[in-house]
Amino acid sequence: IFESPALERLLRKQVPARSRASAIPRAMVSLVVQQQIASPVGAARKAARVAMRALMSAAIAALGGVALVEAAKRILLPRLFAGLIASALGLPRARPGRLRRIGGIVTPGGAEGVELSAFAVVRDDAMPSPTLLVRTPYDKTGLELWAWGLATQGFNVFIQDCRGRFQSTGTQTFAACEDEDGVATIDWLAQQKFSWHDPQRVVMFGISYVGIVQWAAVAGLEGRRHPRLTEGAFAAPSFHSAAPEVAVGTAQDDLLPMATEIHPPSRSQNKIAAIAPLFASSRCYDIFFRQGAFSFDFYMRYVHLMTRVRTMKDLPLSLMHIARFDFQLRRHAKKTIGVYALSRKLGVPVPYKFTARPQARFWTNRDYSDALATAPPAFIATGWHDIMLESSLRDYAKLVEAHGHDHARLMVGPWSHLESILSASAFKCLLRNSMAFLQARTGLADPAEESWQQRACVRLWVMGSRSHEGGWREFSSWPPKEAVEQLLLLQPGALVQASASIAPIGRGKVDPLTAASMAQSRSRIRYDPLDPTPTCGGTLFNYWDAGERDQSELAARRDIVCF
Repeated sequence: IFESPALERLLRKQVPARSRASAIPRAMVSLVVQQQIASPVGAARKAARVAMRALMSAAIAALGGVALVEAAKRILLPRLFAGLIASALGLPRARPGRLRRIGGIVTPGGAEGVELSAFAVVRDDAMPSPTLLVRTPYDKTGLELWAWGLATQGFNVFIQDCRGRFQSTGTQTFAACEDEDGVATIDWLAQQKFSWHDPQRVVMFGISYVGIVQWAAVAGLEGRRHPRLTEGAFAAPSFHSAAPEVAVGTAQDDLLPMATEIHPPSRSQNKIAAIAPLFASSRCYDIFFRQGAFSFDFYMRYVHLMTRVRTMKDLPLSLMHIARFDFQLRRHAKKTIGVYALSRKLGVPVPYKFTARPQARFWTNRDYSDALATAPPAFIATGWHDIMLESSLRDYAKLVEAHGHDHARLMVGPWSHLESILSASAFKCLLRNSMAFLQARTGLADPAEESWQQRACVRLWVMGSRSHEGGWREFSSWPPKEAVEQLLLLQPGALVQASASIAPIGRGKVDPLTAASMAQSRSRIRYDPLDPTPTCGGTLFNYWDAGERDQSELAARRDIVCF
C-alpha cells in the first residue's frame, strides 16, 4: 500500500493499525495522498495500483465479516449499528440494552483433541438472557453482521464452526458427530456460569445443514442416539488425481450390524428450550435418496462445496471454483455414464457406497430422527421446491403425532432450497417468523403482538396458475382437512379423472378391469443414456435453475411424455 517510508510514517500517525479492518482506511488515505503529491503522469498509475489493492482488501474483509463490523463500529455506536442491521434484516425494532462481542472462544468438541472455534455477541442486561446457538459448517465469520442483528431481539448469539470446518479442528464427518459436538457445546456453556447465559433458555436456529445439527443436538442431549458404528475418517479429495477417493465405508462393511460402539450415548442434564430447523431433515438419508431415487444433482454440487471450501484461504476464490465446477458438471454429465466415472473426471470424492438402503452404516450414523420423540417446541419451514420438502413434512407430522398440534409450527413457501438464503424476501420472512417463535418460547414475546399460541399451526403458500400469483393461507393441520385427494388416470395426451364407478384399490391402484382397459392404449418414450433427460426447475440444488421454470422445451423431447 505504501510507496515511501515518509508517506508510511505520515499515514501511521493518522490511522493506527489496530486491526485488519484498518487496511481499508489506510488504502483509501494512501490513494488520496498519492494523488496530491505524485506527478500527473505517475498519479494515474499509482492511483490505479493503490485502488486495486484497496478493492482487494475490501473484498477479503467482506468475506471475513469481522473487518467490516469493526470498521463500522468505529463510526457508529454498537447499539445504533446493531439496530441498523436488524432493520436491514426485516426484524422488529431493537430492544434496549448494551451489546458486546466476545471473540476467540474455543470450546471442547465431543471427541478427544477436537476444539471448536466460536464467537458471541452478548447482552449486558440485568438478568441472563436466552442464548441463541448456531453451529455452522459454512464459516462463522460470514455471520458476523447477522449475529449483531439477532442480538437486538433479546438473545445472546453464540456462533460456532462445526468440526473440521474453517477454524475448528478435527476431521469433518458430513454430519456424523454433530450430536456429540452439540452436547459438548451446550454443556460447556452451562459450566462456565456466564453472567449473561441462562442454561434453561437455550434455543437453536438455522437453515439446511445448520438445521440438521439442531436435530442432532436434541438427540444427543436426550441420550437417544443409537451406538455409533466405527467409520473411516473423511479425507479431503485430491483435485489433481484422476481417481476419486473412497473415504468412508467399503462394499463389505456397508451393512455391518450395530455392535461396534465408539461413544455410548449418555444423557445430559441440560436442555434446549426451542428449535427452528428450516429447510432441514432429521435423517440425512432422506436428503440424498427421495422415494428411492438418488439425488444426483444435489450430491455432486454439495460434496464439491463441502470438500473444496473448508478453510479461510479457500474463501476468496470459492465463487470461481463453484462456477468452474458448474461448467464442468454440465459439460461432462452428458458424456459420462455412471456416478463413479463422473466423480473421477470432476475430482469429486466418493464418501460412501451408493446404496439406497437406509440401514447402511453410513446413514445410521447420520440419522437423528430419534430426537422427534422428545423434541422441544419446533418451528419447521420449507419450500415447495425444496430438496428437503418431503422430509420436513414428515418430521412435522411425527412431531404432531408425538406431542400434539400446539407443540410445533409449519410454514411452506414458494421457495427452492438456496432461495431460502439467497433471496432477500424469502430470508427475511423465514428469519422474522423464526425469531417470533423462539421469542414466544423464551419469554421475550411482546404482549402487545399476536401470540403464537393464537396462530394457526400450519401456514402454506397456496400457488395459483403461477407461484407468485398465490398467497398465504392458514390451516389447522397437515395435510389440511380441506384437501380432497383425487385419482387421475394416465391416458394418451391427457389426465382423466377417475369416474365414480372406478373404485381405487389402495393408494394409487385401480381394479383389474380398469387396468386392462388402460393397457390397450399405451404411450411410448425413447431414452438415450448418452443424452439423459435434463431436469428444468423443481428441486435442483442450483439457485438459477431451481423453482418454477418453463417446461415447453422439455415437452418436445422424445424421452418426455406429457399428459
